[in-house]
Amino acid sequence: MIFSHAIIIRLFFEPEDPRASWRLAFFEAMALPCLQRQTCPDFEIWIRCHPAHRSRLEALDPRIRTFRDQPRREDAEIGLMALASLAGDGADLPRVDIQTRHDSDDLVSRHYVARIRKEVEKAAPGPLVVSFQPFKLDLATLRRHRMATRYHERRCSMFLSLYQPDKSDYRYIYDYNHRLIWAAFSRVATVPEGYCDLVIHGGNCHTKLEPRDEPI
Repeated sequence: MIFSHAIIIRLFFEPEDPRASWRLAFFEAMALPCLQRQTCPDFEIWIRCHPAHRSRLEALDPRIRTFRDQPRREDAEIGLMALASLAGDGADLPRVDIQTRHDSDDLVSRHYVARIRKEVEKAAPGPLVVSFQPFKLDLATLRRHRMATRYHERRCSMFLSLYQPDKSDYRYIYDYNHRLIWAAFSRVATVPEGYCDLVIHGGNCHTKLEPRDEPI
């Protein structure tokens, strides 16, 4: 089956933000290569960024498109966020079959997109939320941890895709807090560990190792 697919990434930092240089460099060196090595490469990459970073990002890969909405701290709680109004300097986000939300400092395996497609193909023709259980990867030690927090059909992770074959009542994936998106759709597929890493680093104030996370 053929699906249109957009991976939507938040990478908005003011140029003078001290976090901008590290985050952009990490995205270029680590996160983007994970997407470029996908065994299923048929997708677009849409990045929410500051205009000052647009040409730098768009030069990295021909699939990259950039957009900008109202300034919002990248480490702020997302909550309900209407991406339907995100018209980035004349380029609206497309209405695609599959949307995948992705943080610019997290890593995925080369089979990540293929597994999304596999879950969607099993569920078609109806809508579906695909939620992945990540490992935590401590960047300081390069050690993975099994998360104490377990995701399931009523608690979706930040590694999230939304399949919508019907475009008549189209919603954008960032319209929803990832933990609560399950309430708006009838079906959720939860994929076990092995496909993605939630990266722990000094510039991410919301993600850290918890006492019950288990090193592996």
